[in-house]
Amino acid sequence: MKILEKIINSVLYFKSIYLLLIIFCQSIQAQPMQLKFGIGNYEGLNIGMRHTFKKLHFEYGLGADLNVFQQGYNTNVHALLGKKLFKKRAEQPLQYYFQFKTLLWYIENPSNQFLNASFSPELMIKKKLNSDFELAAYLGFVWTTNLKYVRKTYQEIGFPREFQPGFGLQLFYKLK
Repeated sequence: MKILEKIINSVLYFKSIYLLLIIFCQSIQAQPMQLKFGIGNYEGLNIGMRHTFKKLHFEYGLGADLNVFQQGYNTNVHALLGKKLFKKRAEQPLQYYFQFKTLLWYIENPSNQFLNASFSPELMIKKKLNSDFELAAYLGFVWTTNLKYVRKTYQEIGFPREFQPGFGLQLFYKLK
């Protein structure tokens, strides 16, 4: 139960930082905020927000994998900062970004509990679908470090791999 309390405290801490960043971002925001829906191998099914500025974008969100891979329930908090790689030209069909993502994630199964932090440089390609929606795909590599580990049984043991690929799809909706 202590691990759950620590996760809740961590989420509340990150939530407070995100709320301060939202207030800051809204005060200097160049474009409308976007709601994001996504799926990724680390974030699972996720929802969040995107703030776009003149040269950078900032995203944050919550995700869960709903035990799809039968490895335990995974929940996470993630944030990223990205920069457009090329200047926008008139009617450019695709936009390319370099971004750096940070994830704090927790996984629990019958044998283990993990609290991990992951860091990921990524490349993202984004396409505008219409005036309100954009579709993006990203690919990168993820470095993971274990912050807390609790072994519940001696039947199985395993740790997340230190380096793995990270990939996913996202749909952005412009808030009016």
